[in-house]
Amino acid sequence: MQSLLFSRDTFTPAKAKAWAKRHGYKHGKIDETDRYVRLRQADPKEFRVKRTVSFGDGIKAIVAR
Repeated sequence: MQSLLFSRDTFTPAKAKAWAKRHGYKHGKIDETDRYVRLRQADPKEFRVKRTVSFGDGIKAIVAR
């Protein structure tokens, strides 16, 4: 997994960090855009193929290989 994306309509940065921590994901540095709170799990330069999948409830993940 490269990143977790949390909809800003549903999640504040603090709520996104808490969700990630509860589910065993990295929850350190946050990047915010106008639509998402992003928690990077790995450097995107490490991956060639990326896809976005929905976890539901305002959460998406960028998965890569």
